[in-house]
Amino acid sequence: TIKMAVYGLWLFLSVAGLGFARKQTVLWIVADDLGQHDLGIPRPELPEEFQVRIKTPKIAALRNHSVKFTNYHVQKVCTPSRACFQTGRWPHRYGLQSPFSPDEPQGLPLNETTVANYFRNQGYDTHAVGKWHLGFADWRFTPTFRGYNSFLGYYGPDEDYFQHTVAGAYGCDADKQPVGLDFHNDSTPNCGNGCSQLLWKDQGTYSAQIFTQEAIRLLEAHAPDRDTDPLFLYLAYQSVHAPAEAPAEYINKYQDTIADHRRRVFAGMVSALDEGIGNITEALERLNMLNDTIIIFTNENGGPISHPGNDGDAIGSSNWPWRGGKHDAWQGGVQGFSFLKTPPGLLENDNYVYSGLMHAVDWFPTLVGMLSLPTPATAFPLDGIDLSAAISSNSTSPRTHVTLDIEVGNGAVRIGDWKLLVGHPGPGGQWSPPNPYQNASANTPYFWNNATDFYQIYDLAADLREENNLYSTVDSSVRDELMTYYQSQLVNAKFPTELGPKGTLTHTPQGLAWLPWLNLSII
Repeated sequence: TIKMAVYGLWLFLSVAGLGFARKQTVLWIVADDLGQHDLGIPRPELPEEFQVRIKTPKIAALRNHSVKFTNYHVQKVCTPSRACFQTGRWPHRYGLQSPFSPDEPQGLPLNETTVANYFRNQGYDTHAVGKWHLGFADWRFTPTFRGYNSFLGYYGPDEDYFQHTVAGAYGCDADKQPVGLDFHNDSTPNCGNGCSQLLWKDQGTYSAQIFTQEAIRLLEAHAPDRDTDPLFLYLAYQSVHAPAEAPAEYINKYQDTIADHRRRVFAGMVSALDEGIGNITEALERLNMLNDTIIIFTNENGGPISHPGNDGDAIGSSNWPWRGGKHDAWQGGVQGFSFLKTPPGLLENDNYVYSGLMHAVDWFPTLVGMLSLPTPATAFPLDGIDLSAAISSNSTSPRTHVTLDIEVGNGAVRIGDWKLLVGHPGPGGQWSPPNPYQNASANTPYFWNNATDFYQIYDLAADLREENNLYSTVDSSVRDELMTYYQSQLVNAKFPTELGPKGTLTHTPQGLAWLPWLNLSII
C-alpha cells in the first residue's frame, strides 16, 4: 500500500506538470526588425501624444503574464543574432558578423552545434518555420541538416511578402535584377535535392498567415503525444522586415489614427504579426497546451531607421528613446525586446520585470537550465550563460560582459553599465523622437548627430541615450578594462569568407528559384 501511495503521488505530480515526467513544449518566436517603440504596450512614463498608436493586444496580453527583460541585448543585424540563437556563441567566433545576400556563398559552419541538434538529442521533435538566413549555398547549411526535423519558409534575408521572391544581391540595383522564388517545404531531416519542395502554390498568400498556419499545424499534430514527444518549435516571422507590405485590411485599421502613410503601412504589418501570435496563443489554449509551453518572444536587432539621404531598409520603425537602429552598435540597434512566458510553477517568479544583463547567446543554456536538461556537449564552449536561476529568483545576473560587435576596424563591448564603441558604430548617430511619423515627415523624423570619435565610452546607467562620450575623462581603470576585453575578443576573431562562386537563379518548370548551388567537400 505504501508503494501504491508513492506511485499515486508520482503519477499525480507528473500529470499536473510538476514532476520530471512531462517535458514542456518550447515555442521560440522571433520578430524581424522590430523597434523598441513599435508595439502598442502602454508606457505610463509617457504622455498620451507619445504613446505608440499601433495596436498589439495579443502580444501585450502574452507579455502581461511573463518575465519582461529590460537589459537584454542582440546583435545589430539579423544573421549574427540568429547565429547567437542557434549556437549560444558569439558570431565572431565563426565569421558570421554580417548578413549576406542570397547569392553569397556563406553559412553557419557545419562544426557548430545548434540548439536544434541538442534538443533533438534530448528527445524533442524539432521544427523551424519562417526565416533562416544562416546560409543555403550548400544543402548542408539549410535547417533540416542543422538539427530540425522539418522547415517551412525561406532561406535568405528578405523577399516579397506575397510572391516570396527576391533578387540575388543587395544594393541600389536590386530592383533591376531578376527575382526568384525562395519558399521551401523541407519535410524531413536532411531534406535536400529531390526532397525539398518549392512552394509555388503559396504565391499570393501573406507570409505571416502561412507561418502562423504551419505553426498551428505542428502544435495540433503534437497535442496528443506532447508528454512523450515534446515539441521544440522555432518560429521566425518575416514580419516586420522590408519591403513594406501588408494586406489592405490591416493597413486600413489606422486610416484615422496614423496620418503618415509609411508608418500606417508599417502598423498594418505589425498588426498582422500580432494577429498571428494571437491565433497561436488561442490554439495553445484550445489544445490545453498553454500552461505546458515555454514561450520566448524576441526581436533580433533594433528597427531600421532613416539616415539623411538614405532610407535603406527603413520602412517606419522607431527605437525611441535609444540612439540609432539596425546596422548600428548604438543601443537602438542592439538593445533587444524580449519576454519569457513559462508554465506555472516552473519559475519561482514568472511575472515581473527583470533588469539583469542578458544577451541572445544566453537563451540556449538558459532553456537547458529551466528544463533541468543535461549540460550541452557542444563542439565548442558556449559563450551563453545559464540565467535560469537568476531569472527565477529575480537575482543579479551572472553575466557581466557582452560582446556586441567585432568587425575589421569596428567593435562594441559592454561590461556592467559601461559600453565601449570602437571605430564606426553604424550608418549614423541619430535619435528617434518620441512621437515618430505623427507630426513630422516620414523622411525627416530623426535628430541627427554624426559622431566622429574613434573611441567612445558611455555610462548607460546615467546616459541611456549615449549622448556624452566619456572616453577622455573616465577613470583609466574603466577604460583599460573595456579595451582589454575588446582586444581579447578581437585577437581570435574570424571574419566572413566566401566559400566558392556566387550563386545564380535556378530555372525550374514553374519559373526562377533560389536553390543551393555548391557541393563542398569541407566546410
